[in-house]
Amino acid sequence: MSRLRMRLLGVPAVDLDGQALVDLGPKSVALLACLAMRADGRASRAELAGLLWDDAPSASAARHALRQCLLRLRRSLGDAGPAVAADDLAIWLDPDAVDLDVRQVDAALASGSEDAAIAAAALCRGSFCQSLDLDGLGFESWLRQTRTEVDARAATLARRAAAALEARGRLAEASRMAARCVDLEPYDEAAHTLHIRLLMRGGRRQDARAAHLACRKMFRDELGIDPGPDVDAALACCAAPARCIPTTVGPTFVRWRAGMDRVAGLGLLAGLAMLLVAIHPLPPDRVPPATLSARVWVPAEAATGGAGRVGGIGWRPEEGVRHDGAIPSTFMPAPQGGGGLARTYPIGC
Repeated sequence: MSRLRMRLLGVPAVDLDGQALVDLGPKSVALLACLAMRADGRASRAELAGLLWDDAPSASAARHALRQCLLRLRRSLGDAGPAVAADDLAIWLDPDAVDLDVRQVDAALASGSEDAAIAAAALCRGSFCQSLDLDGLGFESWLRQTRTEVDARAATLARRAAAALEARGRLAEASRMAARCVDLEPYDEAAHTLHIRLLMRGGRRQDARAAHLACRKMFRDELGIDPGPDVDAALACCAAPARCIPTTVGPTFVRWRAGMDRVAGLGLLAGLAMLLVAIHPLPPDRVPPATLSARVWVPAEAATGGAGRVGGIGWRPEEGVRHDGAIPSTFMPAPQGGGGLARTYPIGC
């Protein structure tokens, strides 16, 4: 048998194996909703006729209208027609052939599972049988009472889902769940407070202020009062710290890089100065010693010996002696493990 799926949380929708049934009239949808909301899915013909056709001229006319509605419904359901069974006294739904979103909400509430709450809350598209409008005081009274009960359960589930999503850091989804709470229970101050607070935590300050103004306007226009202080206090909620991967380097790296660049720049200047002096020696009185001073690191055994040459430039181990008539240098033993190559560094490094 094909499986029937009924979605009554929001604008009613019925689909058969994933294909939407669009040719169901409001009376057929109301009949399915009345059966689906029964614990055993069963209702007597007399009760259904009085509920859906209470404006009929007689009881027999109401029962005749019920029979015609049942025939049209089964015809529209096609292969799933047997899901709606009947005898002379009652009509019922086969629970094994029908999936109902209201049942899933109730099951999630009973389980207490956060994952189940999040999954089932996504089914809450709006108020119970939203936009379903029939003539007749009997059905309107039943719909109003049932809607109040179902919407309260759906709002409770959405509130649980919002709390679970907030705890997991999924603030955008949590705020959407809180918005559903507001839609389901528009006069619940706690729902408005939760919605505004989650918007603020998510950094959506403008949306939070708009929600706050809408809440205050609705309470004043429809109830003649202002909402409680918790609604105003929700605007003071701080935004959650951003959770992101840094895309810039930290200050320690910046300082290290700046220092390395400075050292490299000074070494380059000293090398260029040595090259220029080697090519075009200057008179000693024209060489600014403060800017061209350098320290030459050489192997330890060389630093204790006589004069020699490093990179084509003569040197002696005495400190402060000019070599090739150019650069005042300090000769220091090379660091341990630094190899036998001489390296030139500006004095002060």
